[in-house]
Amino acid sequence: MAVITGTPGKKAGDAVPSPGSAPVSDGGASEVARKGDGLKWAIGTGGAVLAVLCFYRVWQLAFAWDYGLDANAPEFDYYWHSLLIANLVGISLFGALSCIFVARGCRECAHQRAEHGGVLPKHEASHIWRLWSIVAGFTVALFSFGFFAEQDAAWHQAVVRDTAFTPSHITLFFGAVPIAIVLAAIIYLYAATRVPHIYARGVPASLAIFMAGIFMLFMWVAFNEWGHSFWIAEELFSAPLHWGFVVMAFLAFALISVFTLTMERMVELIKAEQAADKVTEKVSA
Repeated sequence: MAVITGTPGKKAGDAVPSPGSAPVSDGGASEVARKGDGLKWAIGTGGAVLAVLCFYRVWQLAFAWDYGLDANAPEFDYYWHSLLIANLVGISLFGALSCIFVARGCRECAHQRAEHGGVLPKHEASHIWRLWSIVAGFTVALFSFGFFAEQDAAWHQAVVRDTAFTPSHITLFFGAVPIAIVLAAIIYLYAATRVPHIYARGVPASLAIFMAGIFMLFMWVAFNEWGHSFWIAEELFSAPLHWGFVVMAFLAFALISVFTLTMERMVELIKAEQAADKVTEKVSA
């Protein structure tokens, strides 16, 4: 059952039956509530991020102790500087291209607005599902930050730091953190361009806090390296230089607002389609 939302002069939750539509054949269950490809997107995005992070860990297990202790050794350059360059180039290109693509908006949304005066609920719901899938990928990256951060502290307590590009830093500060930052930018752009009923009117404070925390995390990485080089040389996990990482991580949990806001919108879409189903059934009777 297809209905139109966002029709001029109507509230966000109002529904208008599309011409020629018929009642759903699944006993009244709303199409927008179906999983469809939503879980596939979530599993695919989260799985892809997890695969990259697992690759980092396997790379560490294979080459960290044998070739990652001396930054001046040619083996270090081969195994670790090459991974650093691959991270910087690959993640930067992926982030730039993804943000450009997402910022262009959805052609199908534009087509439906021009033809129907609004976006069909099923299509809008698909955007919400995909937004949730990107959030799933970011969540994997965020929690991996805790794993690699703990590992980084343990590494520097056992191994003398002779470069900022240690095996633990390359996977953490130049791997997991940039991935999380890129996904955070994609989350914001996708929400602003594909879920306009929520984000077109302005940026919610919770989302602004989330974005601030993530991008300040990148700045704190640079401050952390400067501090360990000129201020606090020893590696203690409770050192003042590390306090900022905890604060930024707590700010990142403001991302839960994406679920609370979009879940409310999903409920509106379901109710709108169910109301349109009842109207169509009465007309058919």
